Amino acid sequence: MEALKIAPTEKFKERVAKLLNLRSIAVIGASEKPEKLGNAILRNIVSGYKGEVFGVNPKKKKIQEIEVYPDVFSLPYSVDLAVIVLPAEKAVVALKEAAEAGVKSAVVISGGFKETGKEGALLEEEIKKIALDFEMPVLGPNCVGIVNNNLQLNATFLRTAPLKGEIAFVSQSGAILSTVLEWSLKEDLGFSYMISMGNKAVLNEADFLPAIANDPGTAVILLYIIEDVVEGSSFLKKAYEASLLKPVVVFKAGISTAGAKAASSHTGALAGSIEGYKLAFAKTGLIRAKTLEEMFIYARVFASGQKVTGKNIGIVTNSGGPGVITADRLELNGLNIARLTAKTINELKTFLPRAASFGNPVDILGDADEEKYAMTLKTVLDDEKVDGVVAVYGKTAVIDIEKMVRAVINGRRKNPDKPVVACFLGGVDSRRAKELLNKNKIPFYSFPEAAVDALAVLYRYYSWREKQKEGKTEFSFDDIDRKLAREIIKNALVEGRKNLTGFETAEVLKAFGFPVLPVKIVRNVQELRKAIEEISFPLALKIVSPDILHKSDVGGVALNIRNEQEAIRAYQKMLLEVPKKVPEAKILGVEVQKQIAPGLEIFIGANRDPVFGPILAFGLGGIYVNLLNDIALRLNYKFTREEALEMIKETKVSEIIKGYRGQKAYDLKIIQEILGRLSLLLEEIPEIKEIDFNPVFLYEKGALIIDAKVVLAGH
Repeated sequence: MEALKIAPTEKFKERVAKLLNLRSIAVIGASEKPEKLGNAILRNIVSGYKGEVFGVNPKKKKIQEIEVYPDVFSLPYSVDLAVIVLPAEKAVVALKEAAEAGVKSAVVISGGFKETGKEGALLEEEIKKIALDFEMPVLGPNCVGIVNNNLQLNATFLRTAPLKGEIAFVSQSGAILSTVLEWSLKEDLGFSYMISMGNKAVLNEADFLPAIANDPGTAVILLYIIEDVVEGSSFLKKAYEASLLKPVVVFKAGISTAGAKAASSHTGALAGSIEGYKLAFAKTGLIRAKTLEEMFIYARVFASGQKVTGKNIGIVTNSGGPGVITADRLELNGLNIARLTAKTINELKTFLPRAASFGNPVDILGDADEEKYAMTLKTVLDDEKVDGVVAVYGKTAVIDIEKMVRAVINGRRKNPDKPVVACFLGGVDSRRAKELLNKNKIPFYSFPEAAVDALAVLYRYYSWREKQKEGKTEFSFDDIDRKLAREIIKNALVEGRKNLTGFETAEVLKAFGFPVLPVKIVRNVQELRKAIEEISFPLALKIVSPDILHKSDVGGVALNIRNEQEAIRAYQKMLLEVPKKVPEAKILGVEVQKQIAPGLEIFIGANRDPVFGPILAFGLGGIYVNLLNDIALRLNYKFTREEALEMIKETKVSEIIKGYRGQKAYDLKIIQEILGRLSLLLEEIPEIKEIDFNPVFLYEKGALIIDAKVVLAGH
């Protein structure tokens, strides 16, 4: 049974937004027994939610002073949300009844679906069908529920509710969500939303992004994803639009390189599944967290609402060692240790002892009191050369932690436009101190590395946002013969082939305007002689077989052929030797091409990621493409001329292209054009799975694709 796909209609999208702005809720499966989930969820909802709440249970009339009805059709009106807490089969029936009764959305808490095997998967398909038929957003199944602190709503069965704050956390794992909640209470970290996606039968992370990104009560969005992203292109669009409004931090678990190992072409080996996610994050401005800890390091700094506009950072510390660690970490993150002005240094000398360090880091020494710390922080922040400060404090027996927290707050108070990230070595063990820091929007960490990483991610995000304001130019060409190219691909697929022959590849590339050499296919000596008359020496011969991808590995390439006798000998030897090495290969003939003067060998290719679509590759060509791995990658999604230029500049070969140490320069624009035409080819012909141009000879003017391979994936 093929899995159903939910196409979000306008009505569906409106109802997703409504799911975050509910006025009425019914708990289907409400229970009066404290040990039942139906009781816990109802109890959590009524503890804070101000909207109307009903219970549905055929055996009860009231639970926890809430009106209970025998079925969903008996409710006084069609509610905004049904929370369903029943065994799997009954949950499906209840969902359909809710949809028929006009309920606008649902959360299916119940387990027993695809996570349990085939029968459960069939039940989950029923949920999808109901959602599709009734344009009904359904969260879950097999989920914890949803918390919306904007509405004081806790529609989960968790024992405690999160503090109110500006972090939205959308998690596929209920266990992770529960663990994070318990941890956040100790850290005084608050949330606007906590959403458990469960099996993602209908709603997934991308469905929530538009509404949460537009929520004024949310400063940062966190996504914890286990399985693959659903509908890659839709996710990319929504992620990009959300990132323009709010930082979106993603921790994607379960990324593997198995796809790369199984790939059959150069590009496939260079662009595996992990690259797809990395490139998707870079393309859309998503911030990748490599660990859960990193996710919340970033969350805290974004929740503070601070911004940083430059890379020059000041360090204020009461201990030399942590100051050095902080400086090292700044450099590792690509930030600069700010050079303080003479004015700043002279001012510091008026109140700090002689033994203090007046450069950057500014070390005020371990016996400095809170007043000196506050004055130092203010003075460094006032420096026109400083874009932000990492405030490091190592605890001493002399000063109470709350006093030092107030010192950091006071030091920043007169210059709130510059970010301050605090590091209290060993952590903040005072509840009151944490409250003060959060109230004054100062992110705090236990170690210098985390503090610097937070400041660095702040800089990278706002730099990305600024960059999006720059103009972008998508590729367009008016010399494309789509019909011819599609016909060649279609014929190969009809014959059950996954690889195009060299001749077919050349014809497809010519149809899309690529610079390729003419190719003749010969099947006997007579045809070879005729081809020689039409193509001048020197020649190159290549075996033609859909079963041989790397021809040179099996003796299927002969180069630098100078006369007819050499051509015939090479032809006959090839037809004799190649079948011995690959006896199962079907030989269709031999290609004849003119061998031209070599240029700079570059590589251009693409591999189709199963989630995000084609990944384009550019780099050094020839036999060293995999060995040296001088490759730049980009998603093909909305590929622009500017991205093509960025790709080229990322590689070491770009130094040679622009003329290394006085050598001649090569044609940069032709590389951009080839990448642009490849981007269009992959958009127009989705049956292409992998494609390699290796080598491409690059000249001072122009380029020629010397060898190309195309692997098909079918429809």
